[in-house]
Amino acid sequence: MAYTVALLYPERVFRLGALSAFMPEGAEVIALREPMRSKPAFVAHGIFDELVPLAMAHHAVEVLEQAGAVITYCENEVGHKLGAGCFSTFEGFFNSYQGLSDDDFVQNR
Repeated sequence: MAYTVALLYPERVFRLGALSAFMPEGAEVIALREPMRSKPAFVAHGIFDELVPLAMAHHAVEVLEQAGAVITYCENEVGHKLGAGCFSTFEGFFNSYQGLSDDDFVQNR
């Protein structure tokens, strides 16, 4: 769901965090417009995830890059959950943008 909102309504998204998620079908076409240009995006995935295969996370990263996002990617040796290593990276990702506003990023309105 986070990917869909970020791609369709980028003006409502300051930064994106996606955990064990997959990109919706057809997102590649929307990504061509670069709706996430210069916006930070965090993607974390467990390499043993049986619910959402790791290849789907890699595809999501490719689509987000095409959409112009600045990616922070993390993998852990876990299933369909956030591992301790990625949790720390996730926390750092959000803490690094504290105090910034939408005006600090290129907007696509």
